[in-house]
Amino acid sequence: MWRSATNKLGLAGTGVMATLAMFGLLPGLVSPASATSPGSPASSATGPPFTPIVSRLITPPNPLPASDGSVHLAYELLLTNLSPREADLSSVTVRGGSRTGPVLGRVTGDDLRARSFLAYDLSMTPTLIVPSGSTALVAMDTLVPKSGAIPSRLAVDLRATFGSVTPGQPPFASIYPDTVDEQLPSVPVVRKAVRVIAPPVAGGNWGNLNACCILSPHRVLVGAAGQPVLPERYGIDFSRWDFATKGFYSAEPPSLSNNLSYGAKLLAVANATVVATSDDLPDQPPNVLPTGYTLAQETGNDIVLQLAPKVFALYAHIQAGTVTVHVGQRVHTGQVLGLLGNSGNSSRPHLHFQLMDGPSPLTGNGLPFVFPSFTTVAVPNAAGDDLVALSRPLGHRNTYPLHDTVVRFSGPATAGTAPAPEPLPSIPSAGPDD
Repeated sequence: MWRSATNKLGLAGTGVMATLAMFGLLPGLVSPASATSPGSPASSATGPPFTPIVSRLITPPNPLPASDGSVHLAYELLLTNLSPREADLSSVTVRGGSRTGPVLGRVTGDDLRARSFLAYDLSMTPTLIVPSGSTALVAMDTLVPKSGAIPSRLAVDLRATFGSVTPGQPPFASIYPDTVDEQLPSVPVVRKAVRVIAPPVAGGNWGNLNACCILSPHRVLVGAAGQPVLPERYGIDFSRWDFATKGFYSAEPPSLSNNLSYGAKLLAVANATVVATSDDLPDQPPNVLPTGYTLAQETGNDIVLQLAPKVFALYAHIQAGTVTVHVGQRVHTGQVLGLLGNSGNSSRPHLHFQLMDGPSPLTGNGLPFVFPSFTTVAVPNAAGDDLVALSRPLGHRNTYPLHDTVVRFSGPATAGTAPAPEPLPSIPSAGPDD
């Protein structure tokens, strides 16, 4: 494929590439000698393979034991199309350990489309098409059984096809192939402890929205100090759910007063120090996306706790005038910090909660966490368009509740008194901080 592409080019190109090719200084392009010998190799030089699509990893995955009984490895691939031709992503195959390791997952077709969007598109429109010069984010989620060994690295293969050359390109654009099967840089798996924290809410049934590890608004890429970061990868939007109404409100039309989450107590997830608070933004009306707010108002009224060095907890969208703590205050596990509201970028009362490696909600990378004890009472149906109550609720220890599940926490009585985490195969764990 490479040889035929370079034979098409010959010496018709202009500029630096053609000059280098003429003097035999660019491996893979024909030289005058090979040009006079039809069928001869374009170059005998060896080296890294030609890859029209390049990949960048934002942060490595950290094994996360989740409520489906699997360990999830969540990470994002930034795929930049350096070809002059539009790329159509076909498949991503992940193997454990090496290129010859077992296949842990293969994402194709509609599944791949549902996890991919152009990095600049804040609407996160699913797409498999990556225009020339553009970058797509692919939200990956590789599963490993809890009983299985966690690989130290993931080998990732990408297959893509290409459309016509973008108009206006010089002749040497013809070297770019029609199809590629690329070996992307391997993905290291982090072996850091997964932090065990107490629940930030209690009482009733709580829906876990935009939680790991689907493509959701929590996988939006932002920049910090010139580097891409993902603050919300493991963030959860907690909203109380009612099985009778099958919704988040006790009556119609929706209002703050009949929302089941509004006014719920927000609880400290660990013994910690308050490092930031805000308390003066009004609540938004429900079912309306706010406009005109500033970067500082994105999270609405919020609280940031420092749990440990480089470990911070964010509580966002708090009800105005209800924050009960101040900067510098030491809080204890289960302590009431404020009341759930609908301030900032929020269309329905909910608590946005996340752990992160810095104090700023938008410029740190998200950190994984698990809860010591909770019960799953509902899960999505097979079509993913409704919730199904479990006839036998599932109890979990030291586990993360996945997206679109409904859980019931044991309440603040468990906070700070959780037993030592149960050992998980190949996964270190850590208990709440004192």
